[in-house]
Formats: sequence, structure tokens, C-alpha cells
Amino acid sequence: MKVFAVSNPQNTNFGHTFKVSICIRNSTEEQYQFVNPIKNKALYKELNSKFVGWLNQDFITNLRKKLNKPRSIVRKMSERDLNGKKQLTEHLTSIDKDYHDINMARSVYTYRGLCYVATGIDVPVIEQLHGATQIGIAKSDAQELYGTTHNSYINAVVKQFKNSSISYAKASENILRSKNGSEIMLRLNFIKTGIKKNKNIYEFDNYEFHPIKKTAQQKMLNGDLFMSESFQPVPERSYMDEYRKTILNQINKILGK
Repeated sequence: MKVFAVSNPQNTNFGHTFKVSICIRNSTEEQYQFVNPIKNKALYKELNSKFVGWLNQDFITNLRKKLNKPRSIVRKMSERDLNGKKQLTEHLTSIDKDYHDINMARSVYTYRGLCYVATGIDVPVIEQLHGATQIGIAKSDAQELYGTTHNSYINAVVKQFKNSSISYAKASENILRSKNGSEIMLRLNFIKTGIKKNKNIYEFDNYEFHPIKKTAQQKMLNGDLFMSESFQPVPERSYMDEYRKTILNQINKILGK
């Protein structure tokens, strides 16, 4: 578990995002039902947020430990969810260099509700370079000037960030790919285990990282992948300043600043 150290920080390889599909089933059923992010946005977002929370849990826990600020209330995880968290984080660490080096993640939702999960150094890139941090600043300014954060100025800042972050997450060079160049997608399967306060309880069942259909721009020749110019890797560079700022933001949240 790494918080402040990044492997070879002067040559950080960034660029890993992947789509997430979610399915559910009842305990008495074998077949899964697809959770449509358009028709059932609330449930899709709830279960996806649960997964992204797992990816960030060790990072936040370790940071709180260093700051001597443990959570006052710790939610107990079910055996299924504990097993899911362990499997998913270990598997992602093995296939995603970004997450291996910096085990952070964040969601980027498209306008149709589908989520792309950004990992590792992509989190600071999105937060510091694509406008996420500007939203809080803009809201603070608007509250001080106008006494409200609901106005056209804030809406414009939020829309600009959303457009920019979506474009980044969907960019071909940022997509997590298999060795033969196929885009990797994560399918998460949950099982309904009960009802609490009139709300269904869903726990981890199983998952699959699987390749999906390659884009038309990709070509295969003699088993090797050849890409058009638009698929050429982005030159590597260090994003340590952005990384430090993101860590500082997390520290300020924990300390209540």
C-alpha cells in the first residue's frame, strides 16, 4: 500500500480507465439482470460507488493512520463484500500499473450514466488538470458573493469539468487494454441478500475483467497490434505536483479544513 511513494516518479506512465457494467440477481435465481445506467441510474451509481469505495479504502485508511485520525464510525463489511474487495483490488493491481503504483480511483459518469473508473495517477490528472478542484473554489466564491451556489456560473463550471473529464476518460490512449489491444471492461455482479429499512441490500457475488470489441481504427497483423496515429501513446511525464495537491486535498478533508 503506497501513499506518498510513487515508483519512478519522473517517468510516470499514466492512462488507465475502464468502463463498468453492473448486474444483479436474487439469491433464489441463477440469471443476472443488467442494471441499465439510464433507466436505473440510482442503483447503478450506488453499486458502482460501493466498488470505487473499495478501491480507495486502503489508501484512505492508511492516510488516516498516518495522520492519527481513524474514522469515528467504521461500517462493518459483509463476508461477501470483504471477499469482493480483496479479489478486485488484488486483480486490478496485477493488470493495471497505474493502480499498482498509486491505489486511488474515481468515477467519471457520462451523460448517459455509464461510469468510467479512472485509476492511479489519472485521479490527480482529472482533479487538478481537468477542473474538479475548480468546482469547490467556484462554489466558495459564489457563496461569498451571492449567498448561494445555485447559479449559471456554477452550472457552467460543473459542465466544463464534466465535458473535460468525460473526454479524458474516453480517450483511446487512456483506456485499459489487453495485451492484444482489446479494450478491457469490468463486469460487476451483485446478489440481493435482504431488505433493510425498505431498501434492497446487494452484496458482491463475482466479477470479470473482459475484453470488448476493438475499435475500427485498430488493426491486427501477424498477431501484432498496429495503431493509427491517434492511438500513439502519450509521451510520459511526471505528475508529482498534481499528485501532491490531491494528497493535500485528502488530508484537508480528513482534518476538516
